[in-house]
Order: sequence, then structure tokens, then C-alpha cells
Amino acid sequence: CQGDRSRYEFVQFHPSFTYEDFIEGIKPKGVTKDGNIKFELVDGIFKRFCKRAKENPEQDYYFVVDEINRANLSAVFGEALLCLEKDYRHDVKVNNDNTLIKTQYSTLIEELIKEDPSKKELAYHFQDNNAYFGVPKNLFFIGMMNDVDKSIDAFDLALRRRFKWIRMDCDYEVLEQEAKYKNGT
Repeated sequence: CQGDRSRYEFVQFHPSFTYEDFIEGIKPKGVTKDGNIKFELVDGIFKRFCKRAKENPEQDYYFVVDEINRANLSAVFGEALLCLEKDYRHDVKVNNDNTLIKTQYSTLIEELIKEDPSKKELAYHFQDNNAYFGVPKNLFFIGMMNDVDKSIDAFDLALRRRFKWIRMDCDYEVLEQEAKYKNGT
């Protein structure tokens, strides 16, 4: 990314990471005058990043998840899991909207836009009064995990088949050199 922080995002999953954190969801957003909690529909970190990548299809974007196997992946990705596959990526350059999907909040987004057209920003893509989500082709998703972690055995097969798995072992020569340096030898 040549130092361009806007072209990559790094997040660490944990057991309480949710769909609402990742894609979109209703979150508390302050308190009303009468003391009640106010809730709003907000974009999650991945959806915001997808929107950013969509706006600049000539550049590559990288979304990196550390400890990907620590969250409940089926719940975190939801229906957006399909959008990770290369054949279902949104091709912004050719204006191909056939791979876009409805999320569990699409209907709510459509209703909010009817009430207030400025809410159009909540949709990844809005066309013919329908709100859609997609993952642009210029976005690369990198998930990292420690294979010693026992939760790798439960890694969702639907997610497993959507990734290319690359084993990255440590460089023992570097570790030996570091140990020698620290020991003064």
C-alpha cells in the first residue's frame, strides 16, 4: 500500500466479535432527552472498508484479520460469506451488479432511505429502491491464525473452502541469530 493507511485495515477477532461489528447492525448511539438509550443502524468495519474499496476500483485494498478462528465465523460473516468467493465479487469497473446480495438489514436500510434520502449512505449499493451488499474485486481478504489453537478444528468448512491456505512457519535461523545476539555470543 506504499504507506497509504486508507488502503488497508487490520482487525483482531475475539469471541465477542459479531456480525454487527463486522457487517452492520443496530448499536446504541447516545441517550435521548428523556434518558432512554438511542439506537441506530451503523456499518461494521468490513462493510465500511468495502465501500472505501468500491469508490476506488483502480487501487488494491487489503483487509487483514488476525486470530480469525477466535470468533464464531458463521455468525460474524452471515450471508456475506458468499461474497468472499472470487466468482461472487462485485466488479465495479464493468458495473456488474449480479453478484450483490441482500443482508439481514437491507429491508431496514430501504425503509430508512424512504423516510430520509440522506440515509442512502447506509447501503453499499442502492438501486431501484433496493439496498445491496458486495465485496469489490479489488479487495483482498487475509485471515491469519495460529494452528496450535484448538479452535482451528472447528473452523467452519463453508469458510475454509473460500480461502487459499498457506502455511507460514517461522524462520528458525532468524530465531537462532536472535538468541545468539541476546546471549552476547
